[in-house]
Amino acid sequence: EKYSSAISFAGFNAGDMVYFKVVATNSKNEKTSFRANYLIPENIPASQLTAIGDVQGTSSSTPFANQLVTVSGRVTANFDNSLYLQSGNGKRSGINIYNTHFTGKIGDSLVVKGTATEYSELTEIGTPSYVYNFKSNKTLNPVVVTASQINEDYEGMLVQINNVTFDKPGSVIPEQNMSYYATDITGSVVVYINKYSRLV
Repeated sequence: EKYSSAISFAGFNAGDMVYFKVVATNSKNEKTSFRANYLIPENIPASQLTAIGDVQGTSSSTPFANQLVTVSGRVTANFDNSLYLQSGNGKRSGINIYNTHFTGKIGDSLVVKGTATEYSELTEIGTPSYVYNFKSNKTLNPVVVTASQINEDYEGMLVQINNVTFDKPGSVIPEQNMSYYATDITGSVVVYINKYSRLV
């Protein structure tokens, strides 16, 4: 009930996607197949990585607008075709990765190459040309902040606000884009819920 095989990647290059299929046949001639793929990773030196904080910059927009950058970090949120990467818990250490099917699970370590852009005042790396997932599953703890501290420094980061109240408690989230207010003793922040959200 076990199968193993040594596969040669001779003739393939870094960045190539290898597709394979395993077919198992039992004594009754019943077949089961399994398909998978493997991305041969590029060898990217650390010196070629751009820190997420540098991509975020020190103002409200990225200094790398429309430039190709390569960043690394851990997945803190996954929304199907969009995810968030974060490298540590320092300010400006999170970023949105938009329009990719190579998403990874929360805690996975990714290297992403794509174009830095601004969309509705959100810095993101859109339509990545290269994503490699090192797995490892080490989740990051959220940074605890107050509502009044929420600003550009925490864009794209996983944060936690304690002891909040919402302006529409007990309501069902409709299948449309909606905004709610979360309030603590220091002030309020807007919580945006996309119409495709899984929240109810």
